[in-house]
Amino acid sequence: MGDSDIYMVSGIDDKESLEEYEPFWWRTFRFVRLHIEVGDEPITIHSFSYRETGYPLEVKAQFQSSEPSMTPLWDVSLRTLRRCMHETYEDCPYYEQLQYTMDTRLQILFTYIISGDDSLARKAIFDYHSSLLPSGMLQSRYPSVLPQVIPGFSIFWILMVHDHYMYFKDVDLVKRYRPTIDAVLNWFDRKIGAEGLVGNLTSSYWNFVDWVAEWKNGIPTAVSKGPLTIYNLMYAVALHKGADLNEWTGRTDVAKEYREKAENLKKVILSSCWSNEKGLFRDGPQVEEYSQHVQIWSVLSGIIEGENAVKVMGKVLNDKTLSQVSYAMAFFLFRALSNSGLYDRSFVLWDTWRDMLKLNLTTWVEDPVGQRSDCHAWGAAPLYEFTSEILGVKPDLPGFERFLVKPQIGNLSWAKGSVATPHGLIYVEWKVEDNEFSIVIDGPEHIPLLLSLPNETVISYASASKIVYKCMLKNN
Repeated sequence: MGDSDIYMVSGIDDKESLEEYEPFWWRTFRFVRLHIEVGDEPITIHSFSYRETGYPLEVKAQFQSSEPSMTPLWDVSLRTLRRCMHETYEDCPYYEQLQYTMDTRLQILFTYIISGDDSLARKAIFDYHSSLLPSGMLQSRYPSVLPQVIPGFSIFWILMVHDHYMYFKDVDLVKRYRPTIDAVLNWFDRKIGAEGLVGNLTSSYWNFVDWVAEWKNGIPTAVSKGPLTIYNLMYAVALHKGADLNEWTGRTDVAKEYREKAENLKKVILSSCWSNEKGLFRDGPQVEEYSQHVQIWSVLSGIIEGENAVKVMGKVLNDKTLSQVSYAMAFFLFRALSNSGLYDRSFVLWDTWRDMLKLNLTTWVEDPVGQRSDCHAWGAAPLYEFTSEILGVKPDLPGFERFLVKPQIGNLSWAKGSVATPHGLIYVEWKVEDNEFSIVIDGPEHIPLLLSLPNETVISYASASKIVYKCMLKNN
């Protein structure tokens, strides 16, 4: 099953003549079937081949570890990302071939860390800005002939702008898009009802969150009974990110306003959506329904921290009655585990990706529910996790003006690789042997570095170049 073309030879009398045919638009495929019907005269097929086409992604990052099964996860993730990059990022190269915001935000992060290239990212940020509607919402896929709006996807665009500043510190880019950020945040502000939560969503747009078996069309069932906790948590995160962007570009009063709104919203969420009995946040203040998604974003928003965050994330991993995240939202599960100091418990999550390999897939599927698309780059999380968490390379200051290297060792005995940054590659190699942790780092000598070790020691270096360090791990 799939798209097909029909080509009829011209019937030229010269039996030695050659004809060539190529489709007018690129296709992605797992298999191609060539079906030939001939009349009275034979046809000779001289060749049947394909050419790859896509964005000229230059992969600079590398990764290897003591766990051999991680290597194909890296390779398949690279292939999936490449298949979803042309003149725009795409959700998938077979079906819509459209640039969706949630997909694109993740694909951009993967691109930064493996190539250091922001060309397609800058275009995507501009594309979504250009899709702004009079309501203050951005279209959830753009460019597109048919408009579509998912409110939460506009928040991912704000995160996209924030990500770009953290990696490249382009002040002018942020200034250009501040009015659009204001428009999106003001849309959510106008939706706040008497109870102090963002609500009144049933008559608005497509309130998609994630592909979840219990949710029709990706929409939490709680939406029919009032506000959605997750949209309020996501709005709180967007307010904080918007505050950062305004503060970094000189609008301190606006930054203060956004932070105050975020803190007030978080207080209302805590008082109306938290279940003391369950020790979890409900999907909505009026329902006894619970999902991994809401707990994850409660940690990302900072509404719970410390030991409370550890307890909640422990339940996220262990309570199978919670609605489960798909491959895309799993990226935020990794972030919440990292924020709460539980990243070592994330290593078993890669079994989900390994299971896809058992199906002989060469790219990652869209989701575990419908499994419609065999190629969705929002699932290429290994590209980010292996570099930013296992090797541990992240921007500690905007524009990578200081590197942070904080390796997550988990159940590995060694890992090594290189990570792309705007200042060049940074190489990391670490190993664990007889309870001793050793690390070698080599990066741009003009950039300072903060090294956070597994034993919780933090060391500051004036240069990221030629660092060698050894330490004992904490006793179990």
